[in-house]
Amino acid sequence: MFASDPQEVVELVKKCRQARHRWQQSRNPEHKTAFNSISKLVKDLIRKHNNDSFNHFTTTHGVTKDTDYLLWKVAKAMHKPPGYTPPLRRPNNTWARSDDERAETYAEHLERRFQFNDLTSDVIPDIQLIEDEDTNLFSPREIKNMISKKLNPKKAPGQTK
Repeated sequence: MFASDPQEVVELVKKCRQARHRWQQSRNPEHKTAFNSISKLVKDLIRKHNNDSFNHFTTTHGVTKDTDYLLWKVAKAMHKPPGYTPPLRRPNNTWARSDDERAETYAEHLERRFQFNDLTSDVIPDIQLIEDEDTNLFSPREIKNMISKKLNPKKAPGQTK
């Protein structure tokens, strides 16, 4: 009744999809019943195949130094949530799916975004320093002290309503 060959699982999945399509097109209760039975069979078959694969893995790999304690590493990895990185859309509207393609896409993006600024300007600043005897020099510490004396430190900067 059950097959452990993945090719048979693939064929049964195709039949299940055809049965679902037939039921969605007709909404016939007989088609729904057929779809449900094939769907249950596919689920059972996949579950059995996964269990067989896992049992084979656990019997062939032990918890010894010879196997580099692979079984414990697999058990630890099973408790972690699976990581998924969605594909990135490139500037030419294709998808970057592999890690190398994603890295290249990020590099191109950062290269376009972070470029040197063009600092050449025709504007000449008109700054005149007036040297007067009344001009007092001050340090950053004096500015900090003046601000802390005059402003409430519990108030946010910005306009009031």
